[in-house]
Amino acid sequence: MIWSTAYPAEEGIGNYVTHLARKLVDRGHKVLLVTRGGLGWRDSKQINGVVVHEAPFMPVYPFHVQLHGLFVDSLVRSLRKNLDLIHIHSPLSPSVRVGIPVVATMHSALRFGIRSVEVVDRQSAAIKLQGVMSLRIEEELLRNAQYVTTVSRSVASEFMSCGFRGEIDVVGNGVDEKFYLPGKDRREDNTILYVGRLAYRKGLFDLLASSKTILKERPDAKFLIVGKGPLRGLLEKRVKDAGVETSFQFLGFLPLKDLQSIYRSAAVCVVPSHYEGQPTTLLEAMSSGAPIVGTNIPSISGVLTHDVDGILAQSKSPELLANAIIGLMNDGEKRAEIGQNARRTVEQAFTWDIVTDRIENSYGKINPELE
Repeated sequence: MIWSTAYPAEEGIGNYVTHLARKLVDRGHKVLLVTRGGLGWRDSKQINGVVVHEAPFMPVYPFHVQLHGLFVDSLVRSLRKNLDLIHIHSPLSPSVRVGIPVVATMHSALRFGIRSVEVVDRQSAAIKLQGVMSLRIEEELLRNAQYVTTVSRSVASEFMSCGFRGEIDVVGNGVDEKFYLPGKDRREDNTILYVGRLAYRKGLFDLLASSKTILKERPDAKFLIVGKGPLRGLLEKRVKDAGVETSFQFLGFLPLKDLQSIYRSAAVCVVPSHYEGQPTTLLEAMSSGAPIVGTNIPSISGVLTHDVDGILAQSKSPELLANAIIGLMNDGEKRAEIGQNARRTVEQAFTWDIVTDRIENSYGKINPELE
């Protein structure tokens, strides 16, 4: 498997790959992971039965993917005799052509993701400007893949709307439901939790704008912001400028045990995104029995049923987001009901066993021995 971030994983797609790899190993497959390393070659390592190779990565933007791809191609060729299938995870992973069947899992559609980026600094402007090159990388992966899967129906629909005419399997995203369990203690009633990258298109400025309305109704509200990313400094500045810094805590990247605990205690978990492929943190919160407010973008509304296992609010509307959060904070019975239903939804459709079954089925369509 090939993906585009460093190991160990600290974000959604990396977590997807590592969880899937472990499940496949548990089922008797041999799995090699190829990911970004440093400036030079590093020795491979074995972690939980998975062999990890780190190909050199040089941040020579905007040609970083193409340059990294030369090293990945060389590495894959050297491993070719041990491979039955190559599974590449988007976005911005290099494509390889070495005479071995390729399955591509598309975690988002870049055309829609780039369109949703707010231009608030130089980096966000650069993402917009590099969009054409990023789309070419995505298109090359789609051309070279013998089979395409996506993590949600919404992503599949986005590619179809852009003209892709091949077969697409929706394999979904998963969560470790045995780790992210609901807690036994009573939840707090004033904490609003965000977990995810502090990055563009995540709706974080909407959450900040909504805090003004929320704090008028609930002056005791506390906003817990978990994660790291390029927007942290700007967000902290805007929180201070708005005079609400005593109500916000930026906790950075948390170890898994701490993340498990904070999901269990939060009054409301909010997913204010403008665009997602299929947010992992949404599934983690649901598995933990957290009451959720999410925006009504397709990848979230495709998981949550409004007023059943979550509350959906209009995307890019801080006022409606605030009203949804306040309504849930002030209704303890509703929070408990939604949390229980969210856990049930995960158990029925979003466990790693379910996702791995679908992945193996996709593998079997191009190599029956892997099904």
